[in-house]
Amino acid sequence: MKIDLDKGLTEAQLKKPVSHYMEKVDTAFSIEMTIEDVLHLLRTKKVSTQTSYFYVVDENEKLYGYFSARDLVFNDPQKKLRTIVKDSIIKVVDEAKMEEALMTIVDHQLMAVPVVSVEGRLEGIIEVIPPQFNQPNPAKAIESVTTRDFFQLVGISVSLGKGAAGTAEFRTRMPWLLCNIFSGLICAAIANVYAVTLVKVVILAMFIPLVLTLCESISMQAMALSLQFIHRSAVPWAMVLKRLAIELKGSFLLGIASALIVGFAYLFFSRDLQPMFAISTSIVVSMVCSSVFGVLTPVALHSVSLDPKVAAGPIVLMITDMVTTAIYLGGSTWWLFGT
Repeated sequence: MKIDLDKGLTEAQLKKPVSHYMEKVDTAFSIEMTIEDVLHLLRTKKVSTQTSYFYVVDENEKLYGYFSARDLVFNDPQKKLRTIVKDSIIKVVDEAKMEEALMTIVDHQLMAVPVVSVEGRLEGIIEVIPPQFNQPNPAKAIESVTTRDFFQLVGISVSLGKGAAGTAEFRTRMPWLLCNIFSGLICAAIANVYAVTLVKVVILAMFIPLVLTLCESISMQAMALSLQFIHRSAVPWAMVLKRLAIELKGSFLLGIASALIVGFAYLFFSRDLQPMFAISTSIVVSMVCSSVFGVLTPVALHSVSLDPKVAAGPIVLMITDMVTTAIYLGGSTWWLFGT
């Protein structure tokens, strides 16, 4: 059977062997056949699978490798399959759990994965149906969904099927939420260091939540854009640096615009311009720094094999809050009192 992501799988289904869900392989051919033989068979047989790859078996029905539709089109029809087949193939054993098969599909970004016996014989295929295939015109609808979105959906489907997901979620997420507790305590300590400044210039305290909100928001925006890089096995540093350069320019302009708006609003509370300049300058500097953290943190986590989707948010917020508080209070104290 094909796995429908609209329905997903239960925990019990995820624990069942792959053999319960595999379907017959319509696209398996003998290694001794020619390309012409394959083309003839494809014209006369009905293929139920969506995959564009074809499998090759030896005389003992053992999975030997695969070839693509492109290989059929751009090679001599008289060539035998053994001359075009690729033998490095991702597969799962029929005794493996369904959860393992789905995660293999996600990890290697496959639409389907062949199933073999312990001896290596080709037994079937596990295929995942994108939700768009259920629409009246699936070929057109699937164009609206990126490959990344599809494989994320497979991963989500597996996660939702786990009965112990609540406990697992706690164990996975709580350590990173401790980062927020830690940063809150550090921010309180920083505020205590500059308590004299806050007492002398009370209006600075009024704008702390606003400054933190601006910096947290821009760091989250930058992080969301940076997460696209984690779908590659190796970090594309050239692209990351390009993204960082764009983010620096964008965050600087956003910081200037935000500082002007906040500065104008400040005039409704006070006519003392010195604190206004301190607040506005802190906003620009903090927002630029926060955007840098947002871009680099997910990439750094991915490079050390941690899950950025879980860890990046709390860590980015932790760093943003601590650095923003230090810049805001430290910069304002220096500006207003020269210390």
